[in-house]
Amino acid sequence: MSTGKLDIWITRLGEPCRITDETYYVSIAHCNGEILKWCDRRYLGLRARCGHLEVEVPPGCYQIRAVHHGLRGTGGLYYGNWLTDTAIVEVSCGDHECVKLYAPAARECGQLFERALRQFGEQMGVDPDLLAGTLDHLGELGDQLPTTAAVSRRLTGYDELLEVAMEDEDDAEEDEREGHDEEREKHDRD
Repeated sequence: MSTGKLDIWITRLGEPCRITDETYYVSIAHCNGEILKWCDRRYLGLRARCGHLEVEVPPGCYQIRAVHHGLRGTGGLYYGNWLTDTAIVEVSCGDHECVKLYAPAARECGQLFERALRQFGEQMGVDPDLLAGTLDHLGELGDQLPTTAAVSRRLTGYDELLEVAMEDEDDAEEDEREGHDEEREKHDRD
């Protein structure tokens, strides 16, 4: 039997190019979200001291994420106040895969959540007054969180990316309408 090896590295908060010296707790799950259980081991809460964990896994496709400062919540569940982004990795027999988990700063998480809530709240028909009040409170809270120039640049980059995606989506819809019109005209001529 040939296993694979994962080298998991975790960044400093809000600093994607620097590794933390803090301890995080890693989970490795199958792509359906079920925590990996293999060889009498459950791959949940694996300690990553100084932001690093090396672990052997069977071949497969995995979701990897980590938390810092786990606290017992209601119902015995653990919650973290620092959550990393999720990485997806495919591990084959004999592979040695390096994975870096980005630990976003609180302001970055909050502002991305605010943007998503604004967009999807309107699309899903959330009460406009409730949505506006919630967004105002989130904005006030976000203004009190510390930020860095790098976080501000990333947020601007997200906004620019979203604008490009929305423009492309509008262009694609226009192209589709024009394509249907051309097909209709051709059908009418035939």
